Amino acid sequence: MNDSQDRESRLEAAARWHTALQDPGVTLDTLDAFSAWEADPRNAEAFRVIESVLSAVDQSLAANRPDERVQGKPGRGKHLIVWSIAALAGILALPTLIIITPLAGAGPPSDTYRTSIGEQKRIDLEDGSVITLNTASVAEVSYSKARRLVVLEAGEALFEVETDGRPFLVEAGGSRTMALGTQFSVQKGEDEISVVLAEGSVSVSQLGPQHKTLGLFPARRKESARTVLAPGQRLVMMRGDVPAVEIVNTASALAWQTGILQFDDMRLDEVVEELNRYSETKLVLGDSALGEERISGGFPAGQQEAFARNLTYLLPVRIEQTGQEIRILPGADATDR
Repeated sequence: MNDSQDRESRLEAAARWHTALQDPGVTLDTLDAFSAWEADPRNAEAFRVIESVLSAVDQSLAANRPDERVQGKPGRGKHLIVWSIAALAGILALPTLIIITPLAGAGPPSDTYRTSIGEQKRIDLEDGSVITLNTASVAEVSYSKARRLVVLEAGEALFEVETDGRPFLVEAGGSRTMALGTQFSVQKGEDEISVVLAEGSVSVSQLGPQHKTLGLFPARRKESARTVLAPGQRLVMMRGDVPAVEIVNTASALAWQTGILQFDDMRLDEVVEELNRYSETKLVLGDSALGEERISGGFPAGQQEAFARNLTYLLPVRIEQTGQEIRILPGADATDR
């Protein structure tokens, strides 16, 4: 098989996959098979080309015939789509730059949303799904005919997903979470990714490294076997470690939406790290041994001074504040409290 025939074959396969992924009854087995096929960079490029062409065609049709409604007999729609995409695949396989060149920047459009430290933001998506961004977070959202994709570049987000037949994917660092209709959160730290499931069902997989390709688009990343979560479970991925699943109180884990952070018998150094995400004023432990102390309770996010003062009633510590730094030091006496 020569290069032209190989490319035509991959484009035709990509067209078939595109149609299969639009099926409202798409199964995890189908998505697993698609991921395995798409792991080949050449297949991934072919799929992106098909996505881009159809996006451009849809935009053109909408612009030229905004009021037209296509009527057809039941059961014929999918066959018409298959034929149309296959025809496009054949056209794209021709050795010409006239068609290919305009597609280089024609991928699915994306929107980027950000929150500053201490800010939360609700984002209503076009399909009825909702994203709530937590403090200091960045998320990029792109929708295509085959999938809905959110790349969480930093921070934390809660997802309330509406089912519309397309998989809903959230990528964060080296993880991919897939949901078809559910409520879950994803948090991306420097060395840790965590996924908490509140309702429904999600599957989480690890992604391989992003390889460069000579084609028009970057290759997709290989996925590991998926871990399916049940409500009340959290999956934690630490860099270099095997993913671990644990039971959590989802009300406490997602309480940040209310502005209150809930801690249940948590190490003080972990509490301090979490509180520091919500304020420009940073808490600093003056002695590493203090980090082993454990505390429980609910504390307002961003209220660093109030937390430090309350801590002096819970532990034998004293506090010193300089500018935007509050140091927590061992050794308190009655005058400090």
